[in-house]
Amino acid sequence: MAPALLTAVSVLLALAGDTSAKSFQLAETIDKDNFFSKFDFLTKGRGHLPFDDNGSFVRYQDKTNARKKNITRIQPNGDIYLGVDHENVIDPTGQGGRDTFRIESQKSYKHGLFIARFSHLPRAVCGTWPAFWTLGDGAWPSPGEIDLYEGWNLNTYNKPTIHVGTPSEVGNCNLDLTEQGARVLAQDCDNIATSHASGQGCQTEEKDNSIWASSTGGIQALLWTNDEIKIYTWPHGTEPDKLDEDEIDTDSWTNPSMHLRSRLCNIDKAFQSQKIMFDIAFCGNPAGTVFWNVPDHVGEETCHAKTKGLTCEAFVAENPSAFKDVNFQIRDIRYFELKPETKSLGSLAMRILPSPAQVPSAVSHPGKSASNASRSDMESAGASTYVTPPSKVGNTTQRIWKFTKQNGVLIGQTPTFRCRFGFEQECHENAVDVDSRNKRSRGFVGTHERPRSLDVEDKRHGRLVEPRASFVDQTPVLEFKLGCDFESR
Repeated sequence: MAPALLTAVSVLLALAGDTSAKSFQLAETIDKDNFFSKFDFLTKGRGHLPFDDNGSFVRYQDKTNARKKNITRIQPNGDIYLGVDHENVIDPTGQGGRDTFRIESQKSYKHGLFIARFSHLPRAVCGTWPAFWTLGDGAWPSPGEIDLYEGWNLNTYNKPTIHVGTPSEVGNCNLDLTEQGARVLAQDCDNIATSHASGQGCQTEEKDNSIWASSTGGIQALLWTNDEIKIYTWPHGTEPDKLDEDEIDTDSWTNPSMHLRSRLCNIDKAFQSQKIMFDIAFCGNPAGTVFWNVPDHVGEETCHAKTKGLTCEAFVAENPSAFKDVNFQIRDIRYFELKPETKSLGSLAMRILPSPAQVPSAVSHPGKSASNASRSDMESAGASTYVTPPSKVGNTTQRIWKFTKQNGVLIGQTPTFRCRFGFEQECHENAVDVDSRNKRSRGFVGTHERPRSLDVEDKRHGRLVEPRASFVDQTPVLEFKLGCDFESR
């Protein structure tokens, strides 16, 4: 865009509703003192199969039997132990399979920050399928599933995965590729999308900062708001500072292992309230079928070869000692809620201010600067306002904006056309992420050093310039200039 064609308008936003600010307050801790009262021990999956939804070779134990058989316990150091039977040889053709566990939280959660700290993670052994995940109520996968830790057999890396319903149920849902700290294996979260194997969902692979099968454990976090879902994984010693505190600000956290953003996925439609899940399964589909004969990576050993041709069920049944180290040991699971003062976009008041050098008087709410505009001024501006009339520069029509809020989304428009409420990379660091295919953009609006985000419609080219954070009557605001080029109409 040529500088001469830049229409300059200063826009002041008072952020008072739901944003992507990331400051969280501790709401719940699950540890040795309350673990058994926080989780239910299930004896089957949710489907019609008698033992497990994936046909796994398991006998999930209820709480009483799990404790009696030492499948779960509180360790002397206070860690929560969740393991499997590693003592008994069993019949590979019998009903069910090896004793193990499948647990789910009694409470359902909608949004928040979840941090799980592990002192040991299940060893990678042929036939095993451990998982730390969340699951919504209803016919799978329509309510959504988030797998923070999952893999099977001899996998060498963790593979975070998300499953959602079809586009006809929840709309399109794709990973945002601009902030991924792990290798993307599948971008489309639709469980039956043709771009990946059926049932795969969207998936990444943590080749860096991997804690897969770590005998010393690691830390995982799930950040979930109506704007985005992020999964983080850290080996001990690499986690962000102040992770032990009761109040956590995530703005400085580096790229997550998996990232969904609302511009590519309707988060609240695709994910209903979720329960926290842990389980260790054996065999089943696909761990004991397709992937028994296929290596995790080209050139690696398969379980079929490693077990000298045994089936998955035969190996699991006849080799109990192989599973001695197949267990989770958990220090705690902490749940944080978004702090009330950082929930904003839901009730957004705004004040559109003129750029005095270019628009000295043609404005419906004449010229208060950022320093003397009050919060009541901004609220009185209402949900929309015109700033200046259109003007002509050669063959290009320049128009100033009317903003409207539709379903929680700010859209800039004029009586004759719409254009992008602007965002190009040069605006400021981490300012933009444009999806030209879906004609949607997201601009990260920095207020008081914390990014805020707004979705906008992308119909023409535009850009955000000169962002400047400040305070008005102790309210964090942002003043910036909005520019756009338009073809004459």
